[in-house]
Amino acid sequence: MLTWLALHPEEPVFLRDLARQCGLSVTPVHRQLGKLEEIGLVESEVVGNARRYRLSPRFPALGAVKDRLSLA
Repeated sequence: MLTWLALHPEEPVFLRDLARQCGLSVTPVHRQLGKLEEIGLVESEVVGNARRYRLSPRFPALGAVKDRLSLA
């Protein structure tokens, strides 16, 4: 999930689409996105009655996260 978000930094994604892309069900993806949003790694925006998610470019350790995912 983090890898997909990191590979598509300019492409906010809806919860269901992210779950589908990762081959996961919506509930665990929703839980993890909530936790990641709490620590500031992920940010979301409301679009209609849904949310779109992306990695937060303001997260202080974003470079280290991308290094860990081998994406930097």
